[in-house]
Amino acid sequence: MIMDPTKSSDENQSRATTTSPDQAQAGVTASENQLQTPIDPIQSTTPEALNTSTNLPVESVYTNETVIPSQPPKSKKKLFIFGFLIFVFLLFIGAAGLTYAVAYEKIKLEKYPDIQKKVASFVMSLPFMPKTPEYILAKSALAHQDVTKQSFDVSLAIESDDLASSIGLSSIDVGAKGSVDYSDPKNLKFLADTSITKEFNFELRKTDKILYFKINKLPAFLLSLLGLKPETFDPVLDKWVAYDTTPLDTEARRSIEDREIDPLSEEYLEENFSKYIDDKVLEKMKLESVTEDGIEMYKISLDADAELIDHFGDKLEAEQSKYQGSSIYSKPTEPVKLSEIIKRMNWEMYIDKKDYYTRKVIVQMDMEIDNGDYINPFLMGTTGSGSEKSKMTFAFAMKSDKFGEEVIIDIPQESITFEEFTNSFSEIMQSFYGGLLTP
Repeated sequence: MIMDPTKSSDENQSRATTTSPDQAQAGVTASENQLQTPIDPIQSTTPEALNTSTNLPVESVYTNETVIPSQPPKSKKKLFIFGFLIFVFLLFIGAAGLTYAVAYEKIKLEKYPDIQKKVASFVMSLPFMPKTPEYILAKSALAHQDVTKQSFDVSLAIESDDLASSIGLSSIDVGAKGSVDYSDPKNLKFLADTSITKEFNFELRKTDKILYFKINKLPAFLLSLLGLKPETFDPVLDKWVAYDTTPLDTEARRSIEDREIDPLSEEYLEENFSKYIDDKVLEKMKLESVTEDGIEMYKISLDADAELIDHFGDKLEAEQSKYQGSSIYSKPTEPVKLSEIIKRMNWEMYIDKKDYYTRKVIVQMDMEIDNGDYINPFLMGTTGSGSEKSKMTFAFAMKSDKFGEEVIIDIPQESITFEEFTNSFSEIMQSFYGGLLTP
């Protein structure tokens, strides 16, 4: 049987394109698996992968040299910046050390003292920097230059066995409390309540040019020494007396007032500070921090030995000789050292850390005075021997407060003139001694 070549060809083509269901499902599954399998981009770009897909030699795609991404060399700019920062740091440390040495006088600028003072003032004004006694004292002086009103409490104590032979007392205590306003140095305003021992008390008030004073109590022991009775002075006790302190308006008075120097001026304070508080004095000072009455303060103390006392004496001698041309000692030809009079001297000053106000000053001294060389109305000794020395302990204290607060002075409503007071006092004295004066 002869088959048609055309039909046979069509059947073969139909058989080739026709698939069974199982074959079709298997084909679909293979296709899905092929699509879901991830393709590694690294593996796909390897030489083997490229060789497989392109059937080209490996050498035709990659050369024998390995390609490595180039890295920039280390920057010299960073090294320069780092070195510069180190240089600046070392320069800062050196400058700070030099400034510290100048401020605390480890290095003395002999030719430029003003620059050294300014550097010291700047450095020590920083809160965390230590302070020196010289800086604190100068700072306190400047602080008080801006304050012209304050309260005060001043006391003086003297103790000596030789006093008993002269006035019947072995000790004397003096105290004064009040306030002062020295805004106008030529016209001070103040009030004070003053006591000398417990037996003598008087009050002072000054406003404008009028000084008021009142005697509240007279010492009975002193009146008894004079042969007087205390009740005799009742007409002059507890009465305000007004005294006009206005000076005469003359050319001489004006010339003196024109030459007066303000004691609170910066020039005056600096001149006197450097005059008496020199390096020899400063090196003896001790500085510490204390708290009194709830106020943090600097305490500057000085225990002067014989050498330092004589140093003060030389300065006082030189200063007084400028104006008087004479010695402060009794015999200029045979000078006596100050340490032979003042045996011990202790000095303390308490300065507020916040405002640098001087709140308390204490001075203590032990003294020996040769009665043969010095005229002393109190310490005259007991034997009258020229070689005997009178011993005395002296203490002075001053407390200040209420800086810058207004001083209120109450003017007495009633007062007598100073002339009326002297007339009453004269009548009292005449009633006692009039018979003695009558021939």
